[in-house]
Amino acid sequence: MRHMTSGTSLLKVQLPGTELHYVERGVGNPVILVHGGFGDYRQWGHLQEVLSNRFRAISYSRRGAYPNRSSLGGRSGVPEHSADLASLITLISKTPVHLVGESYGAFVAAHCAIEYPEKVKSLSIDEPPMLPLLRDNDVDKAALLLFENDVLKPTTACFKTGFDYISIQDVRELKTPTLLLKSELGPRLLRRIVDILHEAIPNAILKEIRGASHGTIIDSPEYSSSVMEFILTESGN
Repeated sequence: MRHMTSGTSLLKVQLPGTELHYVERGVGNPVILVHGGFGDYRQWGHLQEVLSNRFRAISYSRRGAYPNRSSLGGRSGVPEHSADLASLITLISKTPVHLVGESYGAFVAAHCAIEYPEKVKSLSIDEPPMLPLLRDNDVDKAALLLFENDVLKPTTACFKTGFDYISIQDVRELKTPTLLLKSELGPRLLRRIVDILHEAIPNAILKEIRGASHGTIIDSPEYSSSVMEFILTESGN
Protein backbone atom coordinates (compact mmCIF):
# COMPACT_ATOMS: atom_id res chain seq x y z
CA MET A 1 0.00 0.00 0.00
CA ARG A 2 1.25 3.50 -0.88
CA HIS A 3 -0.25 6.76 0.27
CA MET A 4 0.64 10.33 1.15
CA THR A 5 0.69 11.28 4.80
CA SER A 6 -1.90 14.00 5.33
CA GLY A 7 -0.58 17.55 5.25
CA THR A 8 2.98 16.65 4.28
CA SER A 9 4.99 15.42 1.30
CA LEU A 10 5.93 12.32 3.24
CA LEU A 11 4.91 9.05 1.58
CA LYS A 12 4.69 5.58 3.11
CA VAL A 13 4.71 1.95 2.02
CA GLN A 14 3.46 -0.79 4.31
CA LEU A 15 5.48 -4.02 4.31
CA PRO A 16 4.97 -7.19 6.35
CA GLY A 17 6.16 -6.36 9.85
CA THR A 18 7.26 -2.79 9.13
CA GLU A 19 6.58 0.48 7.34
CA LEU A 20 8.90 2.70 5.32
CA HIS A 21 8.41 6.46 4.99
CA TYR A 22 10.05 8.32 2.12
CA VAL A 23 10.14 11.58 0.23
CA GLU A 24 10.72 12.02 -3.48
CA ARG A 25 11.77 14.97 -5.61
CA GLY A 26 12.17 15.41 -9.35
CA VAL A 27 11.20 13.25 -12.30
CA GLY A 28 13.03 10.74 -14.45
CA ASN A 29 14.88 7.53 -13.72
CA PRO A 30 14.59 6.65 -10.01
CA VAL A 31 17.51 7.00 -7.61
CA ILE A 32 17.02 5.63 -4.09
CA LEU A 33 19.13 6.96 -1.22
CA VAL A 34 19.90 4.59 1.69
CA HIS A 35 20.92 6.28 4.95
CA GLY A 36 23.49 5.14 7.50
CA GLY A 37 23.20 3.53 10.91
CA PHE A 38 21.81 6.40 13.00
CA GLY A 39 20.22 8.48 10.24
CA ASP A 40 16.89 8.65 8.45
CA TYR A 41 15.48 10.03 5.21
CA ARG A 42 16.33 13.62 6.24
CA GLN A 43 20.10 13.18 5.99
CA TRP A 44 20.08 13.33 2.18
CA GLY A 45 18.77 16.89 1.74
CA HIS A 46 21.72 18.23 -0.30
CA LEU A 47 22.30 15.23 -2.56
CA GLN A 48 18.57 14.73 -3.11
CA GLU A 49 18.27 18.34 -4.24
CA VAL A 50 21.18 17.94 -6.66
CA LEU A 51 19.90 14.67 -8.12
CA SER A 52 16.32 15.91 -8.46
CA ASN A 53 17.45 18.21 -11.26
CA ARG A 54 17.79 15.17 -13.52
CA PHE A 55 16.26 12.21 -11.69
CA ARG A 56 13.41 11.07 -9.48
CA ALA A 57 15.37 11.16 -6.22
CA ILE A 58 13.85 9.10 -3.39
CA SER A 59 15.08 9.19 0.21
CA TYR A 60 13.55 6.69 2.62
CA SER A 61 13.89 5.70 6.26
CA ARG A 62 14.91 2.10 6.87
CA ARG A 63 12.87 -0.05 9.25
CA GLY A 64 12.96 1.27 12.79
CA ALA A 65 14.29 4.71 11.77
CA TYR A 66 12.32 7.94 12.22
CA PRO A 67 9.40 8.29 11.61
CA ASN A 68 8.74 4.57 11.10
CA ARG A 69 7.35 2.53 13.91
CA SER A 70 9.78 0.05 15.39
CA SER A 71 10.06 -3.29 13.64
CA LEU A 72 7.45 -5.74 14.80
CA GLY A 73 9.76 -8.38 16.28
CA GLY A 74 12.37 -10.55 14.58
CA ARG A 75 15.78 -9.63 13.22
CA SER A 76 16.67 -6.26 11.78
CA GLY A 77 20.04 -6.77 10.16
CA VAL A 78 21.46 -6.18 6.70
CA PRO A 79 19.50 -9.01 4.98
CA GLU A 80 16.21 -7.70 6.39
CA HIS A 81 16.96 -4.10 5.38
CA SER A 82 18.06 -5.37 1.96
CA ALA A 83 14.79 -7.28 1.49
CA ASP A 84 12.85 -4.17 2.56
CA LEU A 85 14.73 -2.14 -0.05
CA ALA A 86 13.97 -4.70 -2.76
CA SER A 87 10.28 -4.55 -1.82
CA LEU A 88 10.34 -0.77 -1.90
CA ILE A 89 11.86 -0.83 -5.39
CA THR A 90 9.12 -3.18 -6.59
CA LEU A 91 6.38 -0.96 -5.16
CA ILE A 92 7.57 2.40 -6.45
CA SER A 93 9.40 1.66 -9.71
CA LYS A 94 8.68 -0.37 -12.82
CA THR A 95 12.34 -0.28 -13.83
CA PRO A 96 15.70 -0.99 -12.15
CA VAL A 97 16.90 1.87 -9.93
CA HIS A 98 20.16 3.58 -9.10
CA LEU A 99 21.12 3.01 -5.46
CA VAL A 100 23.21 5.37 -3.33
CA GLY A 101 24.19 4.15 0.15
CA GLU A 102 26.10 5.73 3.02
CA SER A 103 27.99 3.75 5.70
CA TYR A 104 25.63 1.03 7.05
CA GLY A 105 23.23 2.02 4.27
CA ALA A 106 26.03 1.32 1.78
CA PHE A 107 26.22 -2.23 3.18
CA VAL A 108 22.44 -2.57 2.74
CA ALA A 109 22.54 -1.19 -0.82
CA ALA A 110 25.41 -3.49 -1.84
CA HIS A 111 23.66 -6.51 -0.32
CA CYS A 112 20.52 -5.61 -2.29
CA ALA A 113 22.52 -5.36 -5.52
CA ILE A 114 24.08 -8.78 -4.86
CA GLU A 115 20.82 -10.51 -3.90
CA TYR A 116 18.46 -8.71 -6.31
CA PRO A 117 20.65 -7.69 -9.29
CA GLU A 118 17.67 -7.36 -11.63
CA LYS A 119 16.38 -4.45 -9.52
CA VAL A 120 19.57 -2.34 -9.48
CA LYS A 121 20.95 -0.35 -12.40
CA SER A 122 23.94 1.19 -10.62
CA LEU A 123 25.44 1.34 -7.15
CA SER A 124 27.21 4.27 -5.43
CA ILE A 125 28.47 3.47 -1.92
CA ASP A 126 30.86 4.92 0.62
CA GLU A 127 32.70 3.18 3.46
CA PRO A 128 30.34 0.27 4.24
CA PRO A 129 31.26 -1.49 7.53
CA MET A 130 31.80 -4.88 5.84
CA LEU A 131 34.04 -6.01 8.66
CA PRO A 132 34.38 -9.67 7.59
CA LEU A 133 36.37 -8.49 4.55
CA LEU A 134 39.19 -7.56 6.95
CA ARG A 135 39.83 -11.12 8.08
CA ASP A 136 42.05 -12.21 5.19
CA ASN A 137 45.43 -10.88 6.36
CA ASP A 138 47.15 -10.30 9.70
CA VAL A 139 47.44 -6.50 9.47
CA ASP A 140 43.75 -6.03 8.71
CA LYS A 141 42.77 -8.63 11.33
CA ALA A 142 44.72 -6.77 14.02
CA ALA A 143 43.01 -3.48 13.13
CA LEU A 144 39.65 -5.24 13.15
CA LEU A 145 40.28 -6.69 16.62
CA LEU A 146 41.00 -3.22 18.02
CA PHE A 147 37.85 -1.86 16.37
CA GLU A 148 35.71 -4.67 17.77
CA ASN A 149 37.07 -4.13 21.29
CA ASP A 150 37.00 -0.33 21.27
CA VAL A 151 33.87 0.35 19.22
CA LEU A 152 31.60 -2.62 18.65
CA LYS A 153 31.51 -4.12 22.14
CA PRO A 154 30.57 -0.82 23.85
CA THR A 155 27.77 -0.30 21.28
CA THR A 156 26.35 -3.82 21.30
CA ALA A 157 22.99 -2.52 22.46
CA CYS A 158 22.76 -0.34 19.36
CA PHE A 159 23.68 -3.14 16.97
CA LYS A 160 21.78 -6.09 18.46
CA THR A 161 22.20 -8.26 15.36
CA GLY A 162 25.79 -7.26 14.66
CA PHE A 163 27.26 -6.77 11.21
CA ASP A 164 25.93 -9.61 9.09
CA TYR A 165 28.43 -11.81 7.35
CA ILE A 166 29.60 -11.09 3.84
CA SER A 167 32.48 -12.77 2.04
CA ILE A 168 34.89 -11.64 -0.64
CA GLN A 169 33.27 -14.24 -2.90
CA ASP A 170 29.92 -12.47 -2.46
CA VAL A 171 31.50 -9.18 -3.46
CA ARG A 172 33.13 -10.67 -6.54
CA GLU A 173 29.68 -11.73 -7.74
CA LEU A 174 28.58 -8.10 -7.87
CA LYS A 175 28.08 -7.27 -11.55
CA THR A 176 26.27 -3.96 -11.07
CA PRO A 177 28.22 -0.87 -12.26
CA THR A 178 29.68 0.47 -9.02
CA LEU A 179 31.10 3.76 -7.77
CA LEU A 180 33.12 3.42 -4.55
CA LEU A 181 33.68 6.56 -2.50
CA LYS A 182 35.96 7.00 0.47
CA SER A 183 36.79 9.95 2.67
CA GLU A 184 40.27 11.42 2.87
CA LEU A 185 40.13 11.75 6.68
CA GLY A 186 37.92 8.87 7.77
CA PRO A 187 38.89 5.79 9.82
CA ARG A 188 41.68 3.76 8.22
CA LEU A 189 39.67 0.58 8.75
CA LEU A 190 36.71 1.79 6.67
CA ARG A 191 38.96 3.26 3.99
CA ARG A 192 40.70 -0.11 3.79
CA ILE A 193 37.35 -1.84 3.21
CA VAL A 194 36.74 0.43 0.22
CA ASP A 195 40.15 -0.53 -1.20
CA ILE A 196 39.32 -4.22 -0.78
CA LEU A 197 36.02 -3.68 -2.58
CA HIS A 198 37.82 -1.87 -5.39
CA GLU A 199 40.11 -4.85 -5.86
CA ALA A 200 37.21 -7.33 -5.81
CA ILE A 201 34.37 -5.69 -7.77
CA PRO A 202 34.84 -5.94 -11.54
CA ASN A 203 35.31 -2.53 -13.19
CA ALA A 204 34.43 -0.57 -10.05
CA ILE A 205 35.34 3.13 -10.03
CA LEU A 206 37.09 4.53 -6.95
CA LYS A 207 36.86 8.17 -5.86
CA GLU A 208 38.41 9.74 -2.75
CA ILE A 209 36.56 12.80 -1.43
CA ARG A 210 39.09 15.37 -0.30
CA GLY A 211 38.78 17.07 3.07
CA ALA A 212 35.92 14.81 4.18
CA SER A 213 35.62 12.38 7.08
CA HIS A 214 33.30 9.41 7.40
CA GLY A 215 30.64 11.56 9.05
CA THR A 216 30.83 14.47 6.60
CA ILE A 217 31.43 12.79 3.23
CA ILE A 218 27.87 13.10 1.90
CA ASP A 219 27.84 16.85 2.65
CA SER A 220 30.75 17.49 0.31
CA PRO A 221 29.98 19.13 -3.07
CA GLU A 222 32.66 16.85 -4.54
CA TYR A 223 30.68 13.83 -3.31
CA SER A 224 27.44 15.09 -4.87
CA SER A 225 29.07 15.92 -8.20
CA SER A 226 30.83 12.53 -8.32
CA VAL A 227 27.60 10.63 -7.68
CA MET A 228 25.67 12.75 -10.19
CA GLU A 229 28.30 12.28 -12.90
CA PHE A 230 28.41 8.51 -12.35
CA ILE A 231 24.62 8.08 -12.42
CA LEU A 232 24.33 10.25 -15.53
CA THR A 233 26.92 8.05 -17.25
CA GLU A 234 25.15 4.85 -16.22
CA SER A 235 21.84 6.31 -17.40
CA GLY A 236 23.30 6.89 -20.85
CA ASN A 237 23.12 10.68 -20.49
